[in-house]
Amino acid sequence: MHSITFLPVTLSENDYLTINYGLWNKRLGTRRSNWLLGGGLTLLAIGFVLTLHQNHWRLSSWTTPVLLMVGFLFLVGRASVVRWLMRRGYKKSHAALSRPTVYTLTPDEFQGQSELVQFSLQWSAIKKAVWVQPHWLLLYPTEVACYYLDLRCLPAPATTADIRQILAAHQIPQQ
Repeated sequence: MHSITFLPVTLSENDYLTINYGLWNKRLGTRRSNWLLGGGLTLLAIGFVLTLHQNHWRLSSWTTPVLLMVGFLFLVGRASVVRWLMRRGYKKSHAALSRPTVYTLTPDEFQGQSELVQFSLQWSAIKKAVWVQPHWLLLYPTEVACYYLDLRCLPAPATTADIRQILAAHQIPQQ
């Protein structure tokens, strides 16, 4: 195995939001809550229409339409709040995330260097690797923090297959 050194990687706010919002949407808990809320709102809407039909299209109570509106606003508003929180998180970490970082994958270590930080981690410190199509690889030393490697900064002749080989050699789970 040979070393792979990326060209300087810069993470923009837009890339950060796209990556993290996509991962948030794919989480089982997010999908489950969306389905439950969507299903509940659907059942509530069906009940509302049936009640209106039985009452000859006269509204006898504002409770159900208000609940439908609140549920819909929550479903849509939640996504906006999550994006706002992610944007805020990026702004707090802007100094580190927006600096060009050169990553090197050696047979023994994962290394990074920017004008703010220089680090070297044994591969055993990386808990998982997440491929975010089409351009990103996220390496997680913990569940809540990761390194963002832009595959567009992968110099030829290195390929994603070479990276997969290094990760597999160190038994790093890949998603």
